[in-house]
Amino acid sequence: MPDRPYWDDERLRDDRYTPAVLAIGDSWFWYPVGENLLGPINSTIWDNQYPIFSIGNNGAEIGDYVHGGKYRTPVKTAFDRWGPALSAVFVSGGGNDYAGWTDMRRLLKPECGAETTAEGCFKPAAVARLFEDLSRDYVSLITDIENRCPSATIVVHNYDYALPDGAGLLGPARWLKRPMEHVGVRERLMRPCVRHLIDTFSGVLRSIASTHPAVLMVDSAGCLADDEWANELHPNPAGFERIALEKWAPVLKTILT
Repeated sequence: MPDRPYWDDERLRDDRYTPAVLAIGDSWFWYPVGENLLGPINSTIWDNQYPIFSIGNNGAEIGDYVHGGKYRTPVKTAFDRWGPALSAVFVSGGGNDYAGWTDMRRLLKPECGAETTAEGCFKPAAVARLFEDLSRDYVSLITDIENRCPSATIVVHNYDYALPDGAGLLGPARWLKRPMEHVGVRERLMRPCVRHLIDTFSGVLRSIASTHPAVLMVDSAGCLADDEWANELHPNPAGFERIALEKWAPVLKTILT
């Protein structure tokens, strides 16, 4: 069986495998440096037993997989080719919808220097609108998976409380700390601001899972220590492995066994 997940359709065809798992996702499935979640899931949790094929890319947002989104065509093609045969579909999306210079600033008040709570730093209507849109796109994708992949268990996850320290992939980042600095968010409120967004996102996923029996949620928020982050948005290899083994494994071992 394959010793690593597939990100390349041509290599999948050359090896003559049919995926058992479709992983639709962002950099937590595609992160190019060292490791991402799919590596330890494939090799350690499942011992290379099930071919995994990934669609998406670094920076993908959940809306990219539905309607006229950037990756809608490859998602639809995958459902057409393999949908009835898939045993599981993983979805990693949402983080890029609120992390980033433009996306984060859209949620924050223009001046936060006087705010004393994390919630007070945000524009409530903007946050509500973001997560309403995110929920709508998640439900659209999940409904599509349910209809096109009737035997698949759908696994979603909520990332972790990212570390807003300004570190990027190859230098300073503009994902979390910089946009908060720009509007004067106090240093002591930056981590609570990130926690507020992750907790709100987690509530969206729990609500969706409660009404869609095929959906399982991996709750990995609060798993990592500071030294297990490579930068503001991504764990280091040990961090990805820890999340996979401690948070994903208990869920995944209930399927495809």
